[in-house]
Amino acid sequence: MTQAKTLSPKQVQFLDRPLLRAPDFEIERSRPYIIKKLLLASQVSMLAGPPNIGKSSVLACIAAHVSLGKSVGGLRTKRTAVLYVAAEDPHGIAERAYGFWQNTNSELAEFHIFESPVNLSDDNEMATFRAETMRFRREVTSEQLLIVYDTLNLCIGEGDENSARDMSRVVSNARALTQQTGAHVMIVHHTGTSDRSRPRGSSAMHGNVDTLLMLERADGDTGGSFVRMIQEKQRSMPKGKPVFFEISPYAVGKDEDGEVITVPIARPIVPTPALLASGSDAYGAPKATDARTTGILRVIEALNSKNRGRVFAPTDIYDHVIGMFEGQKTDTMQKAVRRVLASLANDGTLEVAEGGQYRLRESTPPAAHHQAA
Repeated sequence: MTQAKTLSPKQVQFLDRPLLRAPDFEIERSRPYIIKKLLLASQVSMLAGPPNIGKSSVLACIAAHVSLGKSVGGLRTKRTAVLYVAAEDPHGIAERAYGFWQNTNSELAEFHIFESPVNLSDDNEMATFRAETMRFRREVTSEQLLIVYDTLNLCIGEGDENSARDMSRVVSNARALTQQTGAHVMIVHHTGTSDRSRPRGSSAMHGNVDTLLMLERADGDTGGSFVRMIQEKQRSMPKGKPVFFEISPYAVGKDEDGEVITVPIARPIVPTPALLASGSDAYGAPKATDARTTGILRVIEALNSKNRGRVFAPTDIYDHVIGMFEGQKTDTMQKAVRRVLASLANDGTLEVAEGGQYRLRESTPPAAHHQAA
């Protein structure tokens, strides 16, 4: 990701280690990626969502696409070898990827499934895994590597996902794996039953990953077949738009009784306006009403009137709209506000600026007319 250039023949030492002199630091402009604007090499990510939403189907889809070097939801990929630690259902992962090998040249696809759990919280086991991963990387034909652990609770041995110490060790071992192998490590996890706005367990886990992706139904809690993957956190780049998937049955043949056999498959889709407008705010909180959207837009107009063309972040308007979310948790309110801003950007009311900020379009009609529309 980054590198330092030494300009002075004398390098200052501290605790027997060389210090990085800030003026000598240079940004590496060519950042190796697995999926551009989503997953970078040598980083750690987490994909979290409620049970039975289709996490494994979406991950099998992503893994198959990168192993073939095919774009995902309009995002460019580099052909990447995949080492999928399928602790939960290895054959299920193979089934969910099955449809992607049909009618394509799959000879170059390095998508390999390890059918046993690996204890991310055990330093010795992870040291062995790192060494074996280096051997695996030399054997496959792809320069890039994606490692998936599915799921966290089956890959921590006797560790406790509610323990900050145990989860800090998980992140530390995952990061050591990225540093030694150059791989991107993704950990699959569940959200809580009562709170779908965050991954389950200690925040020491998801708070320290580079990328946090959340999966939610794109058509509400109706049991529909559309899901969206939201970039909840990006440490090294701006957060991008959600990626939408349709999960549907894929026919693989007939059984001995002549009945059709199907397996689930997730495919990236271009969302319809109805999908963009549907779903829920903050993973289960009621979707923002027109009144909230209008109220937030009025706040933006007021801020803009004081400084025309102002660029603002979501945090700039939280204090102005807290009354619209009476009785809701602060983080739920904040996520709902961000969803409204994203929706206003999608319909052209706002312009997206750098760093996840927004600007009011000069041609935008007043908020009162926005609600009527």
